[in-house]
Amino acid sequence: MAWLAADTMRSIRGIARALRHADERPTLAIALLEGATVAVAERPNPYHARVVNDAAHACPVTLELDPDGDAVPAALSWTIPPHASRDVFFVLDWAGRCTVIDAPAADPRPPTGVPTSESRRVTGTLRVRGEVVDRLTIVQPVVR
Repeated sequence: MAWLAADTMRSIRGIARALRHADERPTLAIALLEGATVAVAERPNPYHARVVNDAAHACPVTLELDPDGDAVPAALSWTIPPHASRDVFFVLDWAGRCTVIDAPAADPRPPTGVPTSESRRVTGTLRVRGEVVDRLTIVQPVVR
C-alpha cells in the first residue's frame, strides 16, 4: 500500500509540474491554405499560408521561406498576438523571385503546359527567438 501512495504522490507532483510549465513554450504552427497543384516555371505561383499562435501570450516569430533552385529566400518577422493567426501570402516564379506580398495574388489562368520529371520545393521555417517551432514543405511537379 505504501508504494501505491508513493506512486500517486509522484504522479500528482508530475502533473502539477507539467501544468506549471505548460504555457512556457509557445504553441505555434504554419499551414498551407492555398496554392496550385503544380509549379509553373517562370510564371508567378501564388501561395497562401497561415501562422497560428495558440499560446496565452504574444510571440515574436520569424518565417523564413527557402525555395530550391535559383529563387532567392525571403524572411519576415512580426509579433503574433495571443490566440491569434496571421495569413501570409507569397509568390514564387521558381526562376529567382520569392516575394512576400500583402494581399492574395489572383492568377485567373489555370496552370497549363507539359508536365516534366522535375519538381520544386519550398520550405517555410517558423522560428521563435531563433528556435525552430514548425516547418512547412511544399513539393510540386514542374509544368513547362
